[in-house]
Amino acid sequence: LAQKGYFDFERKKPLPPYPEKIGIVTALTGAAIEDIKSIAKRRNPSVQLYLYPSKVQGEGAAAQIARGIRDFDTAGVDIIIKQKLCDVIILGRGGGSLEDLWAFNEIEVADAIYYADTPIISGTGHEIDMTIADYCLNVLTATPSAACELAIPDMTSFYTRMHNYQEVLGTLLQQKLMLMYGKTALLERQLEAQRPDKKLMSHQLIYERLEGRLQ
Repeated sequence: LAQKGYFDFERKKPLPPYPEKIGIVTALTGAAIEDIKSIAKRRNPSVQLYLYPSKVQGEGAAAQIARGIRDFDTAGVDIIIKQKLCDVIILGRGGGSLEDLWAFNEIEVADAIYYADTPIISGTGHEIDMTIADYCLNVLTATPSAACELAIPDMTSFYTRMHNYQEVLGTLLQQKLMLMYGKTALLERQLEAQRPDKKLMSHQLIYERLEGRLQ
C-alpha cells in the first residue's frame, strides 16, 4: 500500500475550518458516538451529525465501514453546485485488542479511504493503537472525542474572539471619526474664511475708504 501511495502526505486533504455537516462511521451504540454527540453539542450546536451505524469489529465489519465511507463520500452529491452531503467523515470506535481493531487493517477500508474525496479523520482505539486505516487517513487522532474536537471548532471561543474584534474595531473607528471630525472642522473654518461674499464685502469696505480719501 505504501508503494501505491496510500500513505503519501501529498494526498492528505486539509480539513475545512468550519464544517457544517459531519458524517460518522461507528457503532450505533457505545461510548464513541455518545462522546462525539456530547462534544459536538458543546462546541457547535448547529453542526449537523450524520451517523452510519456500522459494525466496528468482527466478521463483516470492514465491509460495513468501507460502505459507510463510500456512502458519505458520494451520497447527496449535487452535480451542479458540487456540494457533498458531508464536509468531514469521522471513523470512530473505542480501544481494544489487535483482533478487535482488525477491521481497520483490511484492504477494503484502505481502498475506501484512499479513493474518497471527503477529508477523513480517524478516532479509533487508544493513543497507542495504530492500524492501516490510520496511515491512510487525512488526520489521525487518539480517540473519537479528539477527532470530534479537531473536526468541530469551538464556536464559543470563536464568538468571544469576534466580539473582541468588534470592540477593537469600534474603538479604532471612533478614533478615526474623531480625527476626521477635527479635520473637517478645520477645513470648514478655512473655507469660511475664503468665502467670495466675505472677500467681496472686505474689498467693498476698502474701496469705500479709498474712495473717501480720493474725494
